Amino acid sequence: TLKAVVYPFGASRAGKNQIMDEVTTDLAILFASKDLAVTPDTSDLIVRNSENYKIKQITQDPASASIRLIVGRMI
Repeated sequence: TLKAVVYPFGASRAGKNQIMDEVTTDLAILFASKDLAVTPDTSDLIVRNSENYKIKQITQDPASASIRLIVGRMI
C-alpha cells in the first residue's frame, strides 16, 4: 500500500468543456520513488479496488524523485 495520485490516462488532454471520444480503463499512477520498497517492472500486477491492473509503462523524472506507472485493467 502506498499513497499515490491516480487518474485516467489521457485525461490531461481534455480541456474544460471538452468531451473525450475514447473510453479507456488505463490509469496513470504517480508517486514518490522513496515510498516504494521495490523497483516496478512491466511484469508486475497492481490491485486497486479489487481490480487487477498490469503495468504497461514506467517513467521516472530526471531526479528519480517520482515514478509514473501507466496501467491497464485486466479483464
